[in-house]
Amino acid sequence: MGEDLEAVRTRWDGFLARIRERVEEILGEAGPGCMTVFEQGGFDPFTMGNVFPAIRTRLLDLSAKAEDAWFQQVAPAFERTEAYNRQVLDTEHAKLERLREWITYAFDDFEIRTKADASRILWARLSPKLPKDLRCTQCGSPVEIPLTFTAQNMRCRSCKSVNTFEPGEARILDSFAIRCLAHEEAWERRHGLPALPRPAPLCATETYAAELQLWERRYSQR
Repeated sequence: MGEDLEAVRTRWDGFLARIRERVEEILGEAGPGCMTVFEQGGFDPFTMGNVFPAIRTRLLDLSAKAEDAWFQQVAPAFERTEAYNRQVLDTEHAKLERLREWITYAFDDFEIRTKADASRILWARLSPKLPKDLRCTQCGSPVEIPLTFTAQNMRCRSCKSVNTFEPGEARILDSFAIRCLAHEEAWERRHGLPALPRPAPLCATETYAAELQLWERRYSQR
């Protein structure tokens, strides 16, 4: 006599639920860990560079565990049930595919959000240090501060001398923060997620607009 179909299905659903719970636990623990690495690294966001691949590997191991369980135990158990047919097997295997897709989504969401959170911290720390006033080195006239976080040559409107705007350590806002925040917005649009707050001065830059357009184009092609 074959095994009861509902009993096998219940065990399979429970196993998939435990995998999902473990993924959520790993990501829940990893969030504070990433912020600790970020802070201990002097708020250099690139110190987290080795953390994300390690987290991803752990999640892929869980995905592989689910796949191994399917082929080695679960599929054979379904095939031994009295009510077995191909449609049953396809339906149950689809649950595995959805789990694997969700794991990929969960990790991507975690990485994007974590980097965006680090970007908000960088803005809070660096924005008070940004130049509030720029004077021409030749005539002393005020020079308009550009909406950028990269070094720029600015011409004085009074004497036409060239002056250099230097953002100093705030360069990281252009090379990291602005790009990560633009990625976050594209991600939210892609998945219909509520928009998190982002610093308006960063979002108003040309770098942000270009990066947002780049990510939206990438997502539209998937």
